[in-house]
Amino acid sequence: MALVTREIDLNDYLHLSRNFVPGWLYQGEAWLAAVRDGFGVEVSGLLTETPDGKAVALTPVMSMRKGLFRLTGSPLRGTYTEFAGPLFDREADEGIKREVLVSQHTRIRRQGANYIEWGEKGGSLNNHMDILRDQGYEYVPRPTLVIDLGQGIDKVWIGFQGRARNMVRKAEKNAVAVRLITPSMENMSDYYNMLTETFRRQGGYPPHPLSFFLAICERLTPADQLKLVVAKKNDRTVAAALFLCHGERMMYLSGTSTEEGAQLAANSLIQWIAMKQAADMGVTEYDLGGTGNPAIDKFKMSFGGQALNHHRWIFRTWPAKLAESGYRWLAGKGWVRLHG
Repeated sequence: MALVTREIDLNDYLHLSRNFVPGWLYQGEAWLAAVRDGFGVEVSGLLTETPDGKAVALTPVMSMRKGLFRLTGSPLRGTYTEFAGPLFDREADEGIKREVLVSQHTRIRRQGANYIEWGEKGGSLNNHMDILRDQGYEYVPRPTLVIDLGQGIDKVWIGFQGRARNMVRKAEKNAVAVRLITPSMENMSDYYNMLTETFRRQGGYPPHPLSFFLAICERLTPADQLKLVVAKKNDRTVAAALFLCHGERMMYLSGTSTEEGAQLAANSLIQWIAMKQAADMGVTEYDLGGTGNPAIDKFKMSFGGQALNHHRWIFRTWPAKLAESGYRWLAGKGWVRLHG
């Protein structure tokens, strides 16, 4: 079957998406608008149809230019988006899905993309994704830790390492108070200021701009999709964390603390309170938000959880490979800013 893929604007994508199998938060209007507004990237859609006009797949696509190169992805690295990819027609089989990926890849290449990536939620790899290898893609796992809240919060506590339980008790003993607050532009700016200071103490800077945090605050539904949890000591905010929610899934997006908060183990108590609140809401999958930074991994691993890989497939033209190698070398020297 000769499938046809064409580009559509974001509004058309959102309208048509109602006819496909529901996707994740990252494939919906609020998140895509936040990415567009927060990072200044182009957000559009790819619609793939059969020769007789039957729609079989719809994909949100993020694009930007970096120098001479056009970068395109679903999702695109640096946009704080774990995964995205196509929404398929309910009747699409594995064969159709493979053809969709090839058709959409071809369309993106014709648009001049030098770098393309696809991201898929963790778990077993879907068979149709293997077709990307034939198109020159490299598979790159994106490791994370996931806690099963469905087992019951008591078992979750038992699954903590002794270090995590001790840190939670330490924070409680020191009268650290943790509560959920409604995100606002003001407290999101305060959060970013604290985050900036945290990175400054470590000799760096936040990898994502304030505009992104303000955009998710404006676009996502407070409490339902975006949670801001703060820890206070004597009315002083000493730590805070942001979480994304969608259905039975909750993801730890970002965290920060003052020096006092670190000494009081406030972030450990935030995690524990967030898990308990999530379990009460019916959340079963608590994603600690990715691993790969040794300093942060030790903290995350102390809460137990199972290792899981989200999946990323990356295509680069050879000029893009050379440019990326040079850019990473410059970033390693601290001469340019490399977003995650």
